[in-house]
Amino acid sequence: MICKEIIDSQRDKVYFQHMGNRVILFASLIICLFSFASASENPLILNVEFPSLDGEIRLAAGDTVLYTPYPLQFDVEFYLSSEGKVDSFSCFPVKKKMYLDKIGKTLRGLQFFPARIDGISRPFILAGEIIFRPVFNRPEFLVRFPFDEPNCELINHLVEKSLLLNGFSLPEIVRFPSYYCPRPVPTVNETDYPFVIFEIELDSAGTLIDYDQIFTNRSDCAHLLSNVLLHSEFSPPLYHGRPFGARLNIAVRLFSQVSYPTVLWSTGSAKTGRNIFEMTRVEALLYLGSVVNPPYPINAPAGDYTYGSLVPFRDSVDILVHIDSLGKVSSAKYQFYTPDRLRRVIDDILKKLKFTPAVNREGESIGFDGALRFGFNNSKNIRIQPNWLPFAAGKANK
Repeated sequence: MICKEIIDSQRDKVYFQHMGNRVILFASLIICLFSFASASENPLILNVEFPSLDGEIRLAAGDTVLYTPYPLQFDVEFYLSSEGKVDSFSCFPVKKKMYLDKIGKTLRGLQFFPARIDGISRPFILAGEIIFRPVFNRPEFLVRFPFDEPNCELINHLVEKSLLLNGFSLPEIVRFPSYYCPRPVPTVNETDYPFVIFEIELDSAGTLIDYDQIFTNRSDCAHLLSNVLLHSEFSPPLYHGRPFGARLNIAVRLFSQVSYPTVLWSTGSAKTGRNIFEMTRVEALLYLGSVVNPPYPINAPAGDYTYGSLVPFRDSVDILVHIDSLGKVSSAKYQFYTPDRLRRVIDDILKKLKFTPAVNREGESIGFDGALRFGFNNSKNIRIQPNWLPFAAGKANK
């Protein structure tokens, strides 16, 4: 059963700073409840009740937070027992393991509500992220888990990675037929785009047995897309090769940048990376958060941007940005030291970048915080990769 409502359960968000022998612990306790058919308080995705942190994170005696002059983030995997205890952990890249070793007692001492698969407590590999960063020249670290976000929301990419690590194959859209849907004439000051989100139910053969339209901001397009959905093809999720039925969300977006009638959408065409709008026109979502449609770059399709002159740098730059409800970058913060000459180029591009604004569950345009990666290759052509979008690997790594 897909988690749809967030009302009453428990979540801890903890981070701490290490100052000499003192540890300052900041904890926010948020009450929320996920809808699921079980007495457990764990979020339930594809019959998996996800582990959630039980209690606070406290720096263990003898552990030390290593100082880094710039933010450092990498992936970490926790190997949990059927009781929710940390048996071991590993990180990627492995060369960063020295950072984890210094807080090893703390990480091994974490306790989770155990994972349950089909109602049975089982060992589980939990994907996470860890961030080391300086705050006023003092070291700080933050650990993120799949169920570890403000507003009690799951993090889709960590959910998916955890499922794959534990022998699951994710449900997929095999075929979404071509269709023609005239884009409605926008009203005054309208900045968003038509979208429809369905919740669907598949049987173990991948056959669509039920669906419900749960969000749309254009009712005149929803009826047509409901008919298209009925002629789509899906593959069911697998657990160690065994198919089973599941519920998930399908988002269909009507970008003005995509030519209509659309091309036939399939898993293969989605991986070509030729057009970010076509790639994300139809998307399967295991979990639907408060932001149902993140910002998309309007004047940098597929992340390709051509600057007015050659940029004599071969480097990548990470920047935290705030995109306002009109799709403009209203603020930016550099993650690492960046030469002044390169900053001037990036600042100029940020002023010119245009995004579709983020859209929430009510269809309202809202502000959005995220990270952009600029890739320079000693030319006019620049790669701009929003880290919240599913860029094809071949394109994003160029």
